[in-house]
Amino acid sequence: SKIVRSLRTFSRREDNAEFMACQINTCLQAAADVCENARTDAIALEWRLDPALPETVASGHALEQVFANFIVNAC
Repeated sequence: SKIVRSLRTFSRREDNAEFMACQINTCLQAAADVCENARTDAIALEWRLDPALPETVASGHALEQVFANFIVNAC
């Protein structure tokens, strides 16, 4: 299932932060996929992502973890 694939991808990443070009929107979507079961019916994510957002140099995995924490804490 999509959730299992997302969790496997999320958990297999290395802990060392490698900085490279990444899309914030992609990191947000990956975090939302991982947190899909943590959200309740009372919480809905409303997306207002800018498709023209430029890439940023960061650790994509670290950003996903931060975004996942935001989502889980909001639930």
